Amino acid sequence: DRVFTDRKRIADIISRATVCRIGLIVDGAPHIIPMNFGFCDPYLYFHTSPKSAKLDQLRNSPAVCVELDIEHELQTSALPCGWTMRYESVIGRGTAEIVSDAAEKRRGFDGIMAQYGGTAEGIPYKALDGVAIIRIRLTGLTGRTNIRQPEQTPGDTGHQ
Repeated sequence: DRVFTDRKRIADIISRATVCRIGLIVDGAPHIIPMNFGFCDPYLYFHTSPKSAKLDQLRNSPAVCVELDIEHELQTSALPCGWTMRYESVIGRGTAEIVSDAAEKRRGFDGIMAQYGGTAEGIPYKALDGVAIIRIRLTGLTGRTNIRQPEQTPGDTGHQ
């Protein structure tokens, strides 16, 4: 009862997140990288140095997973097994690609700035030559929550 796939609700969680964790394979082992990001449905965009080792890793193995979460609050109880964590999260999969098209790089950078309330207005295209933009097309998105929805009352699971 905590899992959902509603795209509007998933997009809302992504829009409020401040960190996206990217899971990739490095030398045959899982590796997680927390990154700033931008969301332009159905893509997540990231920026990094053009000399970043993660670019080579993504070229070698472009399949990735992502995780974003918000609304963290520890809920304690008199009983140890009654403790829980309130949260909302999104997990998805996708294929990463390094963006080379100047207009697409701009779109990605605009999305990253917008995610944090800023704007990329005034930044010349030439400045984007100094950064690498990674784009991940999201697939298989699933949301998960441990926060009661407003229409529910205590003890109500939301099921009829």
